[in-house]
Amino acid sequence: METEERPRRLLARFSALLVTTALIAAVIATVAAITHADRPAPAAQPSLLGTPLTINTKITGIYCPTQAFVSPDGSQIAVVGARQPCADTDSATGLVPHLLALYDRTTGYPVHVYRLDALIGVDDGAHASNQTTRAVRYYALGWSPDGSRFALAYAAFDSAHGLLPDDLLASGLLIVHPRDTASHATIIPGDAGFFAASTSSYAGLPVWNLDTSSVSPPFTSGHALAYAWGPHGLPEPLLPLSGATTSLPLTAGARYPAGNPDGDSTYTVWQAGVLLGPQANRSVPALQPNQDALLTIFPAWSPHGTTATLMVSGLALPLPAAIAPAGSDIAPGGPLLPAPATLPQVPARDAALRAVQGETGTSDWALVAWNPQGTLLASSVCGTGHGTSAGSQSLQLRRTDTGMPAGTAPIPLVAGEHACAAATNGENVGDYPSMPQWLTWSGDGSLLLLTDQQAATVTVWGVALQGPAQG
Repeated sequence: METEERPRRLLARFSALLVTTALIAAVIATVAAITHADRPAPAAQPSLLGTPLTINTKITGIYCPTQAFVSPDGSQIAVVGARQPCADTDSATGLVPHLLALYDRTTGYPVHVYRLDALIGVDDGAHASNQTTRAVRYYALGWSPDGSRFALAYAAFDSAHGLLPDDLLASGLLIVHPRDTASHATIIPGDAGFFAASTSSYAGLPVWNLDTSSVSPPFTSGHALAYAWGPHGLPEPLLPLSGATTSLPLTAGARYPAGNPDGDSTYTVWQAGVLLGPQANRSVPALQPNQDALLTIFPAWSPHGTTATLMVSGLALPLPAAIAPAGSDIAPGGPLLPAPATLPQVPARDAALRAVQGETGTSDWALVAWNPQGTLLASSVCGTGHGTSAGSQSLQLRRTDTGMPAGTAPIPLVAGEHACAAATNGENVGDYPSMPQWLTWSGDGSLLLLTDQQAATVTVWGVALQGPAQG
C-alpha cells in the first residue's frame, strides 16, 4: 500500500509546487508591469537590410513613379506615377495619363492597375464638365489604416503648361477601393490645396473627412514635437514648440518610438523628410548660417481612417560643433519644398541624425526616414561629391542610439547624378512636394522603400530583426 501512496503524494507535492511557482511568477510579472508602465515597450532591433526587391514600374506603364506605399498588411506595394518619363511631363503638349499600380510584395509582379484619369472622369482629354482637360496632377495620401481605401488628392487643368489658378477645372480627393475588384472609386470634390500658398506664404494643406465627404480649408497644426488627432478631426500639437528648445522631452526623444502617422493615435515629428545644410536650403531662406533645416513631409490618417491629410513640418537643428558655420549664400543644390515660414530650433533627436548632419556639412542635403520604432535612421546624402559622376550616392542605415551603421555597410545606389539634381524634381504638383527620390518605411518597420523617378524603380529592402532595442 505504501508503494502505491508514495507516487500519489509526490504528484500532489509537485502539483502544489507548480501552482506556487505560477503564483509567484504572476506577482513578479504584475510588479514588473507596474514598474515599467511608463516606459516604452522594448522594440525589436533591426540589424541589417536583406537582398532588395527592385520593381521596374515600366512593366505597368509607369515611367515616372512619384510615390510608393506598403499596404497595412504588408502584402502589396502601391505605386503612383505618370505614363511618360519625368523630364517630359511638364513639357508635354497634351494630357499625360497617370496610373496607380499594385504589386505583390514578395514577387514584385503586378496585381492590379488603375487608370486614375478615367476614375475622375477624364478620358482621352474629355472632362466631365465638357471642358478639355490637358493636365492632371496627383498626390497620394496612401492607404487607410485598415487597407480598404487608397486616397489621392488631384487637380485638373485646361492647360498643359503653367498650371495657374485660372487654368484649374476641378480638384478633390480620389478614393480607390483596392478590395473591390470592379475598380470602384469615389470622389470628394473640393479644394485639394494645389494653390494653398498662392499668397507666397505657406498656408498648409486641407484635411479630408472621408465619412462626411468634406474638406477643410488649408490647415496648419502649428510647430510641435508630437501630434495627435483631436476631437474635431484635425491633427493637434501634443508637445507644442515656441522659440528655441535646448533639450527634448523623453516622449519625443531618441528613447521612444517615432510612431506611424498612418494609424497611430499619436506620433512624433520625426518622420520621412529632407535634411538641408544651411547653404543648400532654398525652402526657408531665413534659416541662420549655423542651422540645418529638417523638413518632414508625410501623410497622416486618423486611427479609424476617418480623416487624412499631408503634414508638412519643419525644425531648425544646430550644426554639430565640428562643422564651421556657413556663409550667407545659398548654393544652387538643395530642393525647393513646401515649408513653414519659420522653424523653431531643437536639438537633433539622436546620434544617427547628428551623424547625417556631419555628412551633409553646410552645402549638401539628404533624404532621411526613421523607422516607426525610432531605432533606425535611413539616409542618402546628395550634393557636392554625392550622386555625381565624381562621387557615389549610397543608402546608409544607422542605429539611433549610437549613430553607428546598423550591421551593414553603405549600399551604393545606381541612380546616377540625375537623382540628386535639384533641377530634376518631378512634375509640378504645386504646394505638394515633388522629389526625384523618396525614402519611406512600412507601418511595422519591416520594409524600407526607395522610390526613384528617373530610374522608374521602387527598391524594397526587408529589414532583419533580432534582439531587444538598446538604451
